[in-house]
Amino acid sequence: MTRILRTITASALLCSAFPACIVLGNRLNDNPPRNVGGELLDLKKAKDAGLISNAEFKERRDKIISETKAKPETPSETKKK
Repeated sequence: MTRILRTITASALLCSAFPACIVLGNRLNDNPPRNVGGELLDLKKAKDAGLISNAEFKERRDKIISETKAKPETPSETKKK
């Protein structure tokens, strides 16, 4: 009888904790907002440190800027105009 109670208790604890794990797991996978200024500063630091060439710097900078321009506006940004 005690074995059955232990099994039921363990099952109840696992079932109650599992949805919380799913919720927390999904929140950890959310993409944080992009910080374009920070990306550009990091890119410049890498160029200044000699980690990337001028050509690679320009290519990556242009890619970051073009991705930013291609991003659709949010409703709050259109209200500001």
